[in-house]
Amino acid sequence: MKTKKLLSVLVLFVLLSCLSLPVSAETLVFSGSSTVQKRILEPNIKAIQESTGIRVGIKTVGSGRGFQDLLDGKFVASIVSTSLKNLLAKKGLEDDGTYRQHTIVDDVISPAVHASNPVNELSWEQLRAVFSGKITNWKDVGGKEMPIKVVTGKPNTATRSVFQKKVMKGQDFTNSATIVDLSLYEIHFIGRNPESIGAVSHALIAHSDKLKAVKTKRIVRPLAIITKGDPTPEVQKVIDFLKTPEAQNNFQ
Repeated sequence: MKTKKLLSVLVLFVLLSCLSLPVSAETLVFSGSSTVQKRILEPNIKAIQESTGIRVGIKTVGSGRGFQDLLDGKFVASIVSTSLKNLLAKKGLEDDGTYRQHTIVDDVISPAVHASNPVNELSWEQLRAVFSGKITNWKDVGGKEMPIKVVTGKPNTATRSVFQKKVMKGQDFTNSATIVDLSLYEIHFIGRNPESIGAVSHALIAHSDKLKAVKTKRIVRPLAIITKGDPTPEVQKVIDFLKTPEAQNNFQ
C-alpha cells in the first residue's frame, strides 16, 4: 500500500521536480488524459511557466478518473480527450451548465499497428469486426497469416470510449483483448507485438518509428480542459496561453 502511494506521488509531481522550477512559482495540477499530457502540456510546460508564472503538474490517470477527481473536488481542472457531454453521460449526469469544456484542439484517433504490418487501410466495418473478435487473423484483411491481438484502454479511458461509440457502434471489444491503463501503454504494447492493433491519437503514432497509422474514415474528438463553473484565474491563464500560436506550434 505504501508503495502504491509513493508511486502516485511520483506520477503527480515528476514533471515539477524534473524541471527544477523556482519554488516561488504557483503550482497548478491537472488530472486526467495521457493524450493531453503528451500532446499539449508536456511540450509547453516550460513556456507556460515562463509566460504565466504558473508551474504545471500532471496526474496521469485517464480522462474518466481525471473528471472524477474534478467531481470530487480534488482538483480545480481536469484534462480530457473526449467531450464533456460523453463524460457526463457516463456518470449519469445532465449537462446543466455546472461544468465547462474548454477545447484546446481537435484530435484525430487512428487505428495503430506495428510498422512491419503490411495492412495500410481498413474500413470502419472491418475495424468493427477486428476489434469485436469476428475477424481474428490478419490474412482476412489483406495481411500476413498471423493472429490478430487487440489492445485497448480500460472502459473509463476516453480514447476507447470514443472509438467504441463512433467506429464500433457500441459493440463490445473481444474478450481476448489486452487491456491497458493508458494510451501510452497501448503504444508501447503495439511496438513490441507485431500482430497487435489498437486505436490512439494519430499524433502519438507519428512520433513512434515502431508504429504506423492505418488509413480509415476520420475519427475526431476534442482535447480539452474541464472546469466546474468558470476557470480559476490560474487555469484561465493556462487556457489562454495554450490557445496562442506559440503554444500550438509546440503541440506534438
